[in-house]
Amino acid sequence: MFQKVSKSFKRNKGITLVELVMALAILGVTVSILYMVFFSNWRAYEDRIARANLWTEANEIMETMTMDGRVAHQINVSQQQDGSFVTTFVDTLDQPIATYVMTDDGRFQVARAQGEFRTISEYLVLERSSFIKDGESLNMTLALQDNVFGKPVGVQTAIEIYPRN
Repeated sequence: MFQKVSKSFKRNKGITLVELVMALAILGVTVSILYMVFFSNWRAYEDRIARANLWTEANEIMETMTMDGRVAHQINVSQQQDGSFVTTFVDTLDQPIATYVMTDDGRFQVARAQGEFRTISEYLVLERSSFIKDGESLNMTLALQDNVFGKPVGVQTAIEIYPRN
């Protein structure tokens, strides 16, 4: 009787192919679930970072334009043939303080006095952004968009700027 038991233990030393395949399947499912959880959390993290960066850019643009608008005597707005918007803040001597341009290639630029244009943002969505003159004030709508993992992430804000006469 003892011999039969020991012989049966000797036969079951290894694992069968079915057991090996099942273990690999369970391991594969576990790893794929962990990867999906990690990847979705990483995507959400990158989405939040991109959105925060866009809000920071939008706030900087709004603050800069508001400061220029407060010292301006007049605000001039025009739309170019290519669809881009141009706004110029002018002082009491009819000299430009700053010129802001929303280009059709997604750039938001500024030039001080008669200087070179400097790009403030490269994430502009021109179709949802605009400069509109309303009496003496300027209504500006600003939409910025970035792509994170092939998915668009955007912010949109608006402000009304009054010149100080």
